[in-house]
Amino acid sequence: MGSAMRVGDDKSQVMDGIVRQMRDYNISMTELALAMERAQVMGPGFERFIFAAIRKMTGGSAPGEFFKKLYPTLAAIIIFAVACALTSKFWAGMNAFSHIMITLGAGLLLHVFALVALKKKRLPRVISPLLLIAAMLQPFGWFVMVRELFPDMVSPYVLSVLIMAVMAVQHGMAWRKHKLALLLFLTLLFAYSFVVTWLSLLGASERIILVGIGLAVMGTAQALRHTPYASLSSIGYVLGAAAFALGGFEILRASPVELMYLALPCAMAYASVRVRSVAMLLVGTIAMLSYIAYFASQHLAHFAGWALTLVALGIIFYGIGVAALAIKRRYIDIPVT
Repeated sequence: MGSAMRVGDDKSQVMDGIVRQMRDYNISMTELALAMERAQVMGPGFERFIFAAIRKMTGGSAPGEFFKKLYPTLAAIIIFAVACALTSKFWAGMNAFSHIMITLGAGLLLHVFALVALKKKRLPRVISPLLLIAAMLQPFGWFVMVRELFPDMVSPYVLSVLIMAVMAVQHGMAWRKHKLALLLFLTLLFAYSFVVTWLSLLGASERIILVGIGLAVMGTAQALRHTPYASLSSIGYVLGAAAFALGGFEILRASPVELMYLALPCAMAYASVRVRSVAMLLVGTIAMLSYIAYFASQHLAHFAGWALTLVALGIIFYGIGVAALAIKRRYIDIPVT
């Protein structure tokens, strides 16, 4: 009896210690579950790793819930595509009012309907598709309205800057009230689009814009990891790292120091370890492989031993892939970021 009580006390102390460490290191229940499942992934249960990744990307929901959310989105995309095809067929025969109503009017109506449903907690599965469709329709609708009513008043470039600003403010106000992750994503998307369009209007170099925006987006993704919107960080890392890698390539391409571009993916791999991001590691690995393939096609295509070069490239690619997996397993604790 006393032995059983001691075992129970030890178990309680261990549980208390786990709770304290989770609180000290800001570990969520989702991350704990993912870590426990990862310990079993080394065996035959590879599907558990896939389900754990889905739960991480969807904020902890089960795979079944993920696909339940996916189907309405796919249906909305199909309906939207059919509506666009029909509209384009009869667009030339419509008047200016019809052009405005079918673009801007429909976009605003869907946006308002989605916010009302969100406020009243009705139709949760259609809110995200409606917001996405509205976000695609409204910029085009604003452009159509201004060009139809005031054809010579504003240049297209200035109009694009204004539209991106309006869309960022609109979705930012909606996010501030409803705290929906998709609204925050759209706010950031339109805000960065505004910055890119504005810098392009000022004549800034596209390569410098890509590098700057890439760094800014990655910084935003890192900041989001410590908020309730951590599920958006993976998208931020992918988009930011891709823009940064592309901008760096455009700056160094055809220059005397072009080979220094290889240092950039290596720096991204190091940064992925520091921030524990598989998404950034993946983009860095793809950037390195893409540059090696580009360099070989540009400078070694007419080499007599081209076949041997391909074999060597295959070995290099395999080695880079193995190294990336080793970095992920050894230094990145969370399987999917």
